[in-house]
Amino acid sequence: MWSLRTLNNTAGPTLRAFYASISDHPDMLTRTATLQPAFDFLAYLNKYTDTDLFTVPLKCVKSAIKVAMFNELTIFWRNCSECSCLHAIYDDWQPRKLASNIFSRVTTSCYHDFACGHSKLRARHHIFGIAKSPLCRHGCNAAETTEHVLLHCPFFNKERLLISTKCLSLSLDISVRTFLTNNQIHTVVERLLSLFLQHHKTHQSVFLPLFGLYTPNLLGYYISTPVQGDMKEKKKIIIIFNSIMRMEREKI
Repeated sequence: MWSLRTLNNTAGPTLRAFYASISDHPDMLTRTATLQPAFDFLAYLNKYTDTDLFTVPLKCVKSAIKVAMFNELTIFWRNCSECSCLHAIYDDWQPRKLASNIFSRVTTSCYHDFACGHSKLRARHHIFGIAKSPLCRHGCNAAETTEHVLLHCPFFNKERLLISTKCLSLSLDISVRTFLTNNQIHTVVERLLSLFLQHHKTHQSVFLPLFGLYTPNLLGYYISTPVQGDMKEKKKIIIIFNSIMRMEREKI
């Protein structure tokens, strides 16, 4: 802002005097820590906007710079192969206005995980070796992907019908992009995701009663106690603990 004020002759007397003393000396101007870097930055961003950032009114300059920066990010984002899963959901890289009504904070987090490709889906977990199979946990014989859960899996038919009915009433396309970007149907989509999370948690927690039995009471005691007389018992509990963790991972 100071740099633009010097160009627009609206800066204070000290800054005006400083700029006047070096404006005719390019070598001195390039050594400044504020003015020249700011000019270079605005000149660079001018390539990504139709507005001349040097002449835009000061009250609008922050929003104009923000638009230019997001335009630059969009170009980078569109050419980034690592963001391919997002390209099917969003057209550009822009600030997103969050829905005012949510089902819960947990389902809202899951909603954005689905949109960003970081969801707790078997197809994704299988790639990283977390899930034993990429197939849907409801026996659909299809990969458990975002599209499958939101559009095809029969297990979610009831919740999907609510979403589809609302889409039709609002003249919206029934698609993954609509489900994950339109705030008008955000809450009903979260309702479906709530059911998804409940079943995901059930699969993860099959052995939690045993896990809870051994961790705080037995495992924690036998591992932390300095008494050496129960080494066989310690090893036995550790073996049971590792078996529980392995079986839990295989259930995901």
